[in-house]
Amino acid sequence: MPESQDLLAASAARARSVSNSRNNSVSEGRSSRDGSMSLPSSSFPPAGDAQLKEKLLQWSHESGTSTKGQPLQGLDGGTWDDQGNYFHPLTPSELCPRTYFHILGTVLAACSFSIVWISPSPFTSPTSPPAILYYSAAAGIFNCGWAVVQVNHLALITDLCSSDSLRTTLTSRRYGATVVSGIMAYALYYLLIGAQEPRGEESEGKWRNLAVIGLALGGVCNVCFWGAMSRHCVRKEGGMNKAGEGEGTRSDLEHEDMMRRLREEEGMMEALMPPNGRREEGAEGAEGAEGAEGGGGWEGDEGGGKDLAAPVRVTSYLGWLKTGQFYVVGVVYMATRLLINIVNVYITFFLSSTLQSSAGSVAVVPLAMMFSSFLCTQGLSERMNKTMGRKGSYLAGSSLVCGACLWSNFVTPSTSHMVYGIAVLFGVGTSVVMVSGVSFVNDLVGNNLETSAFVYGCMSFTDKLCTGAVVLAIQQRRDGLCKDEGEDGCREFVRDVMVWVPAASALLAGLALCWVKDRRK
Repeated sequence: MPESQDLLAASAARARSVSNSRNNSVSEGRSSRDGSMSLPSSSFPPAGDAQLKEKLLQWSHESGTSTKGQPLQGLDGGTWDDQGNYFHPLTPSELCPRTYFHILGTVLAACSFSIVWISPSPFTSPTSPPAILYYSAAAGIFNCGWAVVQVNHLALITDLCSSDSLRTTLTSRRYGATVVSGIMAYALYYLLIGAQEPRGEESEGKWRNLAVIGLALGGVCNVCFWGAMSRHCVRKEGGMNKAGEGEGTRSDLEHEDMMRRLREEEGMMEALMPPNGRREEGAEGAEGAEGAEGGGGWEGDEGGGKDLAAPVRVTSYLGWLKTGQFYVVGVVYMATRLLINIVNVYITFFLSSTLQSSAGSVAVVPLAMMFSSFLCTQGLSERMNKTMGRKGSYLAGSSLVCGACLWSNFVTPSTSHMVYGIAVLFGVGTSVVMVSGVSFVNDLVGNNLETSAFVYGCMSFTDKLCTGAVVLAIQQRRDGLCKDEGEDGCREFVRDVMVWVPAASALLAGLALCWVKDRRK
């Protein structure tokens, strides 16, 4: 196919030309009177370069060229261009809207976190109405800030790449980083508090030190992230159509014209996927039978056939509210987050109250759970999604979680050493279901980048609303049953929570999967 090779060569030459002109512009604007480095606006890619990069990524992905590291570099501070990039001071013009909102959410979360954990309490009684109102407001601000951070960070996954397999990789790496932060928190807890009983005035200063260290580490990581994203923001301009401006995009038209000419010359029957996931009707019809014979699996699954049906095009928020799959996937994601949150919250109560473990075990067991989750994110969850499909990997992870719940029902203080096996099952199971659950949302978003933040925001809202309601109901039930922490009924109630709530959440998600449609159908 000489014409396709000429097109690829021309695209590569254009990329080199843009990179060279960018470097020249950078060198011209590098110096200022105070000796600091300043970048002119011309040093950033002009309109249309995002489409060029996306087209090259799609071409190399479909032709078998390895592109696994490219979107990963965009998320962790790498580069789309050559190695001449650098970290430079931030200016407002270099930040995209997602980064602005990420900064806003981080500031809100950090300030409210400091109010609760670092600053001295202005109240003599923590249960007085003013104190309850004060800390409730701080908790509300923290959750708003965290929601803004989470939504914008999740939306970056769909911004950085359009390949389902690469989005799964990004999701897995993102969850792995989340697990690492949890491991660091428990490790700091163990080092600072150790075997000391974590209650009482003598440990108050250590808890404050733990909060300060965590806040400082988080701040450093966020500043590095903002600096990296100033070079990797996705600017929707040029060929990307805006909501309500029609169905076609420039990249669609270029792809369809190219494939039409290639078919006329070479008799090709299989089309490459264009940047926004659309395909010509002829290509879909030609491959429909092959995809149907390929068996199960989602788009991007290596073992699931080649028929890659185009996602639904949604151009408005109201359009999502009229889409049935929006609610079905929302139930799956909500149940997934509820399962993980309940396990993470009540595992410490299960250790300290039900199994009467030492303070050291309260830190070590969750650490083992998170370490197993981290190992799972380093390839296992991705391979499961590729070989078993989204639904298969989710059901496998749910089975591990249910097995851990069943095991928790039989462990006693005399056999508390078995809790490490339970922690490993919980760690691997929650990691698999989390990666698969977010991947379902990524598949739902598809290439509707203009409304992706709305989708992630709704998913995050339902997750937090459901988790808050369930935890509130659990605590109210506990207050009615437990008059004393040492009562047998109180200890067994925590066991029941660890056994039944995660298992019920996994069952709910499994039932909802029956209505999640494969995009190939």
